Amino acid sequence: MSEVIIDLVKSFEGIIGAVLGSVITLITTHFLKKAGTITSNIIGVEYDFRNYQINGQGKAVETVEMADHASIEINIDFFNNSESYKSINDLRVSLYDDNKQKIFEVVPNDEDTRRRTSYGSTSDKLEYLNISPGELVKKTLSFGFHSGNIELLKITEVIRFTYSIQKNKASKKKKISHNIIF
Repeated sequence: MSEVIIDLVKSFEGIIGAVLGSVITLITTHFLKKAGTITSNIIGVEYDFRNYQINGQGKAVETVEMADHASIEINIDFFNNSESYKSINDLRVSLYDDNKQKIFEVVPNDEDTRRRTSYGSTSDKLEYLNISPGELVKKTLSFGFHSGNIELLKITEVIRFTYSIQKNKASKKKKISHNIIF
């Protein structure tokens, strides 16, 4: 009986090999398409320090110690090097003091959404970002300080930009962090 099965398998040996090769190729291709991630690179950081107490018009000053208002812009590139759509969420900018303690956290504004309103201009918070396969996305993120919280910026040693890359399941995220020496 076992000789009959062995002869049957030998007669279909080429077909079985081709089917197994195709299945393994499909599985490998599927995993390779899911491979890859989002890379990010901070291109530049711009600081704008102002003092409204000097002349009431918001005079530009050179250091944060002289300022009572400040705005910070972070220019960053995101690149999706995979063959599937990727989603970034939980974007945060955190300030840390010299003891490495978090003293402030904010969701940055997306400058691409800046628009004029009757009272000035406004922009939306960047809470998530979807990136197509092979796409490079350039973003300018901003956040600011006023007289009520400028003291936090004055004691800041490190500004940390963090985000999460959404994996296949909702519970799986990869956390990415960039330090900006202040």
